[in-house]
This record gives sequence, C-alpha cells and structure tokens, in this order.
Amino acid sequence: MASRTSFDPAQAQHELAHADATPARTAAGAPAHAAGASPALAQIQAVRSSGWAAVEEIAAIARTARSEWPGIATWLQDHRGNGFVQEVLAELAGTPSKTAKLPIVLLHGFNTGPGDGMSFADAVKDGMRGDGALVFEVTAPPFQTPAERAKAIAPQLEQILRKTGASKLNLIAHSLGGLDARFLISSLGWADRIASLSTLGTPHHGTPTADLVAGAMPAAAKPALDSVGRWVGKHVNQNPMAENADVLGTVGSMTSGEAKRFNAANPDRPGVYYQSWAGLSTFDGGLDDAELAQVGPIHDRPADPRRADRLHPALYLGALTSGGLNDGAVPVDSARWGNYRGAVMGDHFDLIGQDEEGANPRTGFDPAAFYRQMARDLGRRGF
Repeated sequence: MASRTSFDPAQAQHELAHADATPARTAAGAPAHAAGASPALAQIQAVRSSGWAAVEEIAAIARTARSEWPGIATWLQDHRGNGFVQEVLAELAGTPSKTAKLPIVLLHGFNTGPGDGMSFADAVKDGMRGDGALVFEVTAPPFQTPAERAKAIAPQLEQILRKTGASKLNLIAHSLGGLDARFLISSLGWADRIASLSTLGTPHHGTPTADLVAGAMPAAAKPALDSVGRWVGKHVNQNPMAENADVLGTVGSMTSGEAKRFNAANPDRPGVYYQSWAGLSTFDGGLDDAELAQVGPIHDRPADPRRADRLHPALYLGALTSGGLNDGAVPVDSARWGNYRGAVMGDHFDLIGQDEEGANPRTGFDPAAFYRQMARDLGRRGF
C-alpha cells in the first residue's frame, strides 16, 4: 500500500503544471494506472456524484493520499477534465466551512423585483439560510441603467452592514445585477466593503439581443417606453422603485458597444474576489461534443452531457437572437468574468431557481443545492 501523508495543494498544483500532458499507457492503450489502481484512486473511480458534491468527495479522499496524487490527477483529467482538477485543488487549499462567513446579498436583474416571484427563488434563499448564512435581498429599479440601479442599492447595503455589524459583504448577482454590482464596487467606492462578487448570467460583454432591440427603438419613443416600463414595474414586478424608469438606457447598457465602455470604466478592484457562471440551455435539450468543448467545466454534469437543459418558451426569442451557446438571454462567452467557474445546465430562469423545484430530472441541476455549495465555497475561501 502506498504511504499516506498530509496533502500539500501547492505542491500538487506544481506537479500538475509540470506533468507530461500525455499520460503513460499500457500496450492495450489504457492509462497505465487503470490496471492496478492505487487504493485512493480506486475509491475516486467509484465516486458517482457530480458537480460540487463530487469535488468535495474526491478532495476528501485525495487529502489522505498525497503520494497518490499524480495518478489521481491524470485519471481525473482523462475522465472529468482539467477544470474539475482545478476545483479539487481549490477545495484542498481551502479551510472547512459549512457556509459563508460574511453576509450574502442577492442582486436581481432587470424587469423584476424581490416581490414578484420572478427573482431569486425562496428555495435558493432558504437553503443558504438553513446552513447558517445571513442572506439579504436588495431592490433596484426594474428599468434603469447599472449606474442608477447601483445608486439605489448602495443605501440598502449600508443598512445591512449596520444591522449585521459586518465589515464586508458577499454579493451574488443575476443578469443585469452583476453590472450594478461592478459599478458599485468600481465607480461608487465600495471596493473596501465588498469581499466577493459572484455573477450568474450577467451580460459582461453585451448581448446581440440588446444590440438588435436598441437599434430598433428610436429616441422619440422614450416617453412612451418609460411609461410602459413604469406600469410593468409597478403592476407586474411589484417593484417600489418602478417610477424611476429608463427603458432605452436599460437596453442600451447591455449592448456590445456599451459593454466595452463600461468594462474600461469599471475595472476589477484589488481585494475583491470576482467569479462567474454562465447558463446553458437549448431548444431541443441537446449538445454535441464540439459545442460542449466550447463551454468549459460544467457543474452538475448529467451522466450523458448531451442531455442539456430545454429552454423555457419565454426565452425562445432571446435564444434565437443571441446566437451560439446561451441561456436564452445571455451568451455563454458574455457571462464570463473574473474566475469563470463554468456553465450550469440551465436557462436564464433556472440560474435563480425560478423554473425548477428540486433537481432537474433531465440534467440533475438543483438550484438550491448549487447556491448552498456556492455559499460554502465562499466560506472556504475566507469570505
């Protein structure tokens, strides 16, 4: 039996980075370690869970088997991908934590509000709270630019800091809420009060849909559009900030041209941890290997990766105009920012738990479990 010592993630990362990219193989063509797997590797090969659950389970095994890491890493790269190996290494480098140490604040996207049932699902919030996390949700105008929305959010964050006595906050933002958060951090001077920003389906690099819609809306239509926006915000979104409406500005903030300007004006700030996820969904619920290869690591990958999520019908038009791989509203490539954690098998609504109760029987994606793991991961990173 191989000797077992404590695991050094830094050394393991060094070995992984300098290892031969082509694993040694037997005459039969199988990886050399497969025929006589080491004890720890045999346990890892038997792991049937996916996503973060698999990361945790495999890291727990690897932690007791430092000397077996080269074989473990090679097998994981072959069978789960390099992105998964990096997640295991990050888990090994962190400290045990059941949930986030700092308060979590949820930021919603546009055309919604905390009271309309179309923002973060109760199951998502309750799951994190059940683990002991302090979870809050703020309100932003449903139809406004990131700059105006961030200004409306700031006083609410100040109140949360006073209420909890915390020195910093963890922000989790969906869709346009991610741009609100970035403006808050970079342009409103909040970098010293924000520990982390996690974005899901945020159009960091704009969307083709916004380009199309913005080009079709003349400036002369602004009064009428804002009137409609106020009515929708008040009666549909039930958002108390509905009167502050700028529909053209909202759409314009998500165009590819404005995204370039916004990104240049709002660079990431030192000391803030940025991470992101994309959503991935299709009309027929199928993806081929070439499409999957463009996405990167996928959490909660189904047994058959081609069993992708099926789009909600309300997102069909957005998917058609987005082009390429997307969640029905935001292209996968546009959602990448900071530490890109991969694509989730779900559409733009699934990312906040609005289209699922429990795990999706087709893909296995469970929004409540996903957010619980996100909060735990933030705690492991010291946040």
